[in-house]
Amino acid sequence: QTIDRQKKKMENKQRRKEEDKKEIEEIKELIIKFMKQTQEEMEAQRGMIQAQSKKLNQLEQSVQLFHNRMDSLQQLEMMKRQSEIIKEIKEETERNLDIKIKEEGKIQQDL
Repeated sequence: QTIDRQKKKMENKQRRKEEDKKEIEEIKELIIKFMKQTQEEMEAQRGMIQAQSKKLNQLEQSVQLFHNRMDSLQQLEMMKRQSEIIKEIKEETERNLDIKIKEEGKIQQDL
């Protein structure tokens, strides 16, 4: 009986050991599966972040182009206004010159 009991004990011990081994293997598999899934999710997120970063860079470039165009338009407006002012000054100068010439012509006639 003692030998049978010891034998049963050993068998139970061995069975528990094998069950524990199986359980450990299942846990390992679950951990590996979870790690793979986590890695895939991280790669997907990395891809999304890269796409968003690319879109952001394109948007920044568009904004820069817009600012450059606005600056160019402002410069053109300023040049147009300067041209108008120069034209006005020229016309005013020509009028004043005509008046002077007429006045001098009168003075010459009077003399």
